[in-house]
Amino acid sequence: MYGLFRFADFELDVDRYALRRAGHEIRLERLPMDLLILLASRGGRLIGREEIVRSLWGGNVFRDTENGINTAVRKIRIALGDNSGCPQYVKTVKGKGYRLDGISPVSLEEATARRSPAVRVLVLPFTNITDDGAQDSFCDALADETSAMLGTVQPEHVMVIARTTAARYRRTEKSVGEIGRELAVSYVLEGSLTREGERLRILAQSIRCADQVQIWRRAYEPVARGVLDIQKEVGTAIAADVTPTLARASANCAQTQGSNAIIRQDDFAM
Repeated sequence: MYGLFRFADFELDVDRYALRRAGHEIRLERLPMDLLILLASRGGRLIGREEIVRSLWGGNVFRDTENGINTAVRKIRIALGDNSGCPQYVKTVKGKGYRLDGISPVSLEEATARRSPAVRVLVLPFTNITDDGAQDSFCDALADETSAMLGTVQPEHVMVIARTTAARYRRTEKSVGEIGRELAVSYVLEGSLTREGERLRILAQSIRCADQVQIWRRAYEPVARGVLDIQKEVGTAIAADVTPTLARASANCAQTQGSNAIIRQDDFAM
């Protein structure tokens, strides 16, 4: 069983001990949450009251477990907006126990991707190699636009360092590795501008700081003519193109570090 479950528009995240509906967290006390996790871990199968007592109280017969179960079920139903008279999710099987209907585990790959930490990225000032010093400000604006757009595509996976910080590294002789260590960033994105007559070419590449390996590279020849239009066209395109690569890097990093997304069947057993 995986540690992320879905039913209707609810998500139960075991590792984060959180219940969410449409992305918004729902508060639930410890005992009802433990019971909900137990029900989810059984994948819709019936759980007897004796098993619930063993799992949640360790078989402690000196506690008022009967009332404790009833109260926990009631609080779960309130949290889910479930009708106790005709419940949709937590079903009572009279004289037997309870089951959670409509539950499905999220795949390990999806669960890992969903909780992957965001990678930190620095967009360096773009390099002007046109022999026209007047293009320096245009290159800076291109980098600023790219940085702004990159931070909006998948902010849960890609965290962009402020452009004011990036400006300190204009024409720097420091290596990508040094920059990565100074700012605790995983990747840098750099670009260059060349020009031949009216034809502009922007080359962008992303480099992993740890080993200075290029992980992505693409060239752009904008069709727009206005300066602002070119900045928007290129910045938007770079952000859209490089983000999937950076997001995959985030997921791969989480898998390498070891995912906590798997929950064993016996985690809630005796």
